[in-house]
Amino acid sequence: MSLEDAVQRGLRFNLGLIDSQQADAHARAERECAFAALLPQITARAQQTYTQLSFKELAIKLPPQAGFQLPPVSGGFGYSDARVVAESPVFNASLLDKYKAQKMLESASALSTKDAQDVVVFAVGAAYFQVVLSQARLATAQATLVLAQEL
Repeated sequence: MSLEDAVQRGLRFNLGLIDSQQADAHARAERECAFAALLPQITARAQQTYTQLSFKELAIKLPPQAGFQLPPVSGGFGYSDARVVAESPVFNASLLDKYKAQKMLESASALSTKDAQDVVVFAVGAAYFQVVLSQARLATAQATLVLAQEL
């Protein structure tokens, strides 16, 4: 196994580094939520209704002089209602401060993840070179044994 393969495996499977990357993603999500609070909030609603009115229940009567009577129920009718509401903070210092703080936390988290990567690379490299050193010592001991046997 080469040093590059060992480092790649260390970066892929180190749980501390994976945890640091998850914290980095969480910090990024928190920054995006703080940014969303600064943006305009838009809501929309649409409704359509169809109904009939009962003139008898509403106690609506025409005077006898009108010459005709109202039917017991009105003809069906419908109406539509559509609304769009947009709200935008003109200037909210606390939301802006929260966004700036989350942005700094995200930057700190990214640097922490980079530091964790560097620690993993250093630890894997040190372990790799200890193995190489042990192999060299073993080869030296074997060569010394062969030399001693020949003498």
